[in-house]
Amino acid sequence: MSRTLSRTSVIARFGLLATGAMVLPQLLACLDHPLKPVYLEKAQEEENNVQLSINKDVDILFVIDNSGSMGEEQEVLAANFGAFINVLEDPDVQANYRMGVTTTDNGNPACNGTTPEGGGLRATSCLSRLSDFTFLSDPPVDKEAACTSVCNHPTIEILPTATERDANRVPRPWIERIEDVTNVGGGVTMTEAFACIGPQGINGCGFEQHLESMYKGILRMQESSEKSYGFIREAAILAIVLISDEADGSINGNNGAAIFSPSGNRVFWEDTSRAQPTSAVVWNAGVLCSPAGGPTYDECHAENKDVNGNNLGPATQADGSAVLHSLPRYINLVQDYENQKRVFDASQEVLLAGIVGVPNGYPGVPIEYKDHSDPNEQINFGIGPGCLSSNGDAVPPVREREFIENFRVGSTPNLFSICDQDYSGALAAIAEKIAEQVKPACMKGCVKDVELMTEELDPDCSLEQQSGGGEKIKIPECSTPETLSGGQTVCFDYFTGAEMDPQCIADGWNLEFKLTRLGQAPAGTVVRATCQLSQTPDIDCPNLG
Repeated sequence: MSRTLSRTSVIARFGLLATGAMVLPQLLACLDHPLKPVYLEKAQEEENNVQLSINKDVDILFVIDNSGSMGEEQEVLAANFGAFINVLEDPDVQANYRMGVTTTDNGNPACNGTTPEGGGLRATSCLSRLSDFTFLSDPPVDKEAACTSVCNHPTIEILPTATERDANRVPRPWIERIEDVTNVGGGVTMTEAFACIGPQGINGCGFEQHLESMYKGILRMQESSEKSYGFIREAAILAIVLISDEADGSINGNNGAAIFSPSGNRVFWEDTSRAQPTSAVVWNAGVLCSPAGGPTYDECHAENKDVNGNNLGPATQADGSAVLHSLPRYINLVQDYENQKRVFDASQEVLLAGIVGVPNGYPGVPIEYKDHSDPNEQINFGIGPGCLSSNGDAVPPVREREFIENFRVGSTPNLFSICDQDYSGALAAIAEKIAEQVKPACMKGCVKDVELMTEELDPDCSLEQQSGGGEKIKIPECSTPETLSGGQTVCFDYFTGAEMDPQCIADGWNLEFKLTRLGQAPAGTVVRATCQLSQTPDIDCPNLG
């Protein structure tokens, strides 16, 4: 628990030490805990100014496949989503999170009749759009249960909010929980809200464009005319989660469109006698496996190819004539965001994750690349399954995998099997990777104990907040309920000893700060703490490396 900071001056402290011999017997009779050990100190006090990483803001974009084969997977996702929310709302994390959902439908000349989101966010109850859960095949596939079995709210009321970029309070196409306040009305929990918003339907284009939908979605968030404007906060942790059972086919302009045309050269078609292209076109246009000819392959990797099927060499030189956008288009976009966020926290990483066609237990269980044993399925997909389940097979990811692995957080890639019957483990693991970046505000300096008459550490510190516009305010301690009043929007507590976050303890620091806010911090806000430092860190911080 927090205490009022004690600020004993150097003169008074030396005076106390000088008279200590005369009053010590009386003091020992009164104190209910022992005095701290006394060590010789230098007369000059050292102070340290540290920029604190007190960032609990997390922006999460879900890109969910809404093609005809995704009914069961969307149902499992929505049913297990509580595992994700539970991590973010854990008392040790308490993330200020914002979640948006878009689809893999970015349009394709071979998809007539779909209404592509093109990266636009959608935050409506699936019960209000049940027609989205019919796939117009022959015979039609009806998967209304993907919605009705998990969603209990015909509408999801999105309450008006402001953003860093837009002070106007209007409903936004996402759900969020900031400082324990949500933008979802009617008493609906965040888990319940996602159970209704997450299922996107199965009537989207079957030539999925996971990466391009993500790319356009992020660009939309930068345009003031877009409903999703301001979704990404400047200093917030950014996470992107791809959920799909097929390969990425992010087509590149007219060259990309041409490979699906029945009047084209059909160089990427598995069966050129077919009237219409199959998903095999996407696989063949964006992937190269070796050894050539199969039927089993040692490895498969993303490859840029032109409209005639020629390999184009290094990806950085290939995007202009490649039929699918090369991966650097997407890697560079995300890297730019990571670089911007590292201005506020040098260790911050963008987290990418995927629930895709890898086998259960990946990467311990490797992906097997081999042609499909069923000739018709080979024609449909161009490759055998990366994983199998009672819900259906899933194509092994290649472009998605390489993209995600470019932003690996930790020792293993954040790739999980869409063939699993329970996504709670995958969702919890993804959320835990996010939570690891919601770091405690350890004071990164061995702080001096300025009060010898108490057993616990008593620091002498001050905190200052500076907004992106340069405005500075002194942050008071959260000593009374009235602290956050009279226009004051932020205060701090401090923690020492066993009360500190385990990470601060493990790193050897001896002081941690926590902020309490009313509403959101101004854009670009940084917080700095200035503390007197110990002259005997080997004694006061013995575990500091």
